[in-house]
Amino acid sequence: MSRGFRTAATMGVLIGILVGLAYFGWQGLTRGWFDDSQATAEDVPAESCSTPPPVTVRAQQVRVSVYNAGAPSGQAGAVMDALSRQGFREGRLTDAPDRITVDGIVLWPGDADRGAVELVERQFRDVRVVARPEPLGPGINVLVGDEFGSLAPQAPRSIDVPQPEVCGQQG
Repeated sequence: MSRGFRTAATMGVLIGILVGLAYFGWQGLTRGWFDDSQATAEDVPAESCSTPPPVTVRAQQVRVSVYNAGAPSGQAGAVMDALSRQGFREGRLTDAPDRITVDGIVLWPGDADRGAVELVERQFRDVRVVARPEPLGPGINVLVGDEFGSLAPQAPRSIDVPQPEVCGQQG
């Protein structure tokens, strides 16, 4: 075999490899072989959801302030005593401002969480919860009106509050 023939054959093989690699590279660029945005569903982490265990809210964790808003004299004090016996922490006990009157019993939750509000709500019969941006005093405000009936019998001292489902990606 002559030296010229070997050189030509080697150059032919090398040009063939070069053309093959150029073709493979072009196909990869135009078909997205190297593009991560074309990930398949198997490549995307699965979203998993879980529900945390319920949170127990106890009366000792909740402060209540009781206001007489039209009830007979001494009624707000009796309500505060009953709530204290259930284990609630005492806030203020006083008359509501003259401009505020209510029928029955009304709760102003302030910035209390829903579990604390629900626990206080379960202490009474026929209670209304009214959102008010500025509470009168610390904790959950309990306004006792002139048509207040009674406290709920067998009211709980604690409740389990279910937590919302939490979802996120795994992986």
